[in-house]
Amino acid sequence: MIASIADAIAGVVEQEDFVYGWRVSVAGEPVGPDDAITFYDTGGNPAIQTGINLREPSIQVRVRARSYVNAMDMQQQIHRFLSVDNTEHTVGGGRVVGAWLQSDIMSIGRDDANRYLTTSNYRVIYHDMEVS
Repeated sequence: MIASIADAIAGVVEQEDFVYGWRVSVAGEPVGPDDAITFYDTGGNPAIQTGINLREPSIQVRVRARSYVNAMDMQQQIHRFLSVDNTEHTVGGGRVVGAWLQSDIMSIGRDDANRYLTTSNYRVIYHDMEVS
């Protein structure tokens, strides 16, 4: 059983070529570099009691970049990876069966260093194969 779906998904995303040069973090945004992706656990629905150990956690993906276009483009690439091109991923002792946007990608302004901030929220279906 994984403790953090955000950490597990961040680890999978971090291995992808499209994030080269970006800092990938979990649960706390780093001070630097400018281009950063941070994954947060944000709750979700209770586990589905079907006998096959499905969980429905939710995550938030926050992207920060010096360029607004780069921040929005990275959000689109993450969305494509999680929801469109590759819906199933092995993480921890189970599989992410799917991830769906729960809100559109949003701009939330700029930080104190004038870098652009964007967020997206996903509902995740996770099949925990270690629990019986």
